[in-house]
Formats: sequence, structure tokens, C-alpha cells
Amino acid sequence: GQCLRETWQDFFACREAKNVLRREKESEQSRQAQLQREEHARQFKMPGSKGALVFAWTQDEDKGYLIRKHVVRGQVEDVWGEYQDTQRRYDGFHNEWDLNWEFDPNA
Repeated sequence: GQCLRETWQDFFACREAKNVLRREKESEQSRQAQLQREEHARQFKMPGSKGALVFAWTQDEDKGYLIRKHVVRGQVEDVWGEYQDTQRRYDGFHNEWDLNWEFDPNA
């Protein structure tokens, strides 16, 4: 998860570095499953009740930076439509979506 005082940019840079290491060690079966999830994610469809986890990055006024918060299944439908495709990012290793207006502020 997100570390204390970690910006979303730092979070994704760290996650990408970890994913590179993970990619080097994964089995062919795991690789194929991950690629299949990523291919499906390119359609930007809202995950179903057994699909990927969803996290929204929201401003924390006290801390002054965005906080990554889990969106519970019952609220995903309400939150998903607030973001454009360019403001959604999928991680096939973790099977998670991140929603963040700052991915594309002009969308």
C-alpha cells in the first residue's frame, strides 16, 4: 500500500520497480493470466463483484497530498463513472485499478 507521505507518483514508481522484479520471477502460467487480465483491462470496463479491487486517490486536506483509499464493492459503480479512461490505471500484477484525476487533469 501507500507509505506515509508518499505521493501517487512515488507510489507508482516504487510499484513499477517491484513489478519489474516480479516479472523476472513469475511462471509462464502466471504471466499468461496477468497478460489476459491486462488485455481485458484495456477496455476500461468497471470490474464486477469478483473482479479487480478499486482504489481512488483523494485529497487529504490535513496532509496536503492524495491518499489512496479502497473503494468498497458497493460503491465502485458510483465512483467509476466520475473518472475518464485516462484517469484510470490498471495493475495486472496486483489486479487493481487506481482512479485519480491527476493522471489526466484536463480530461
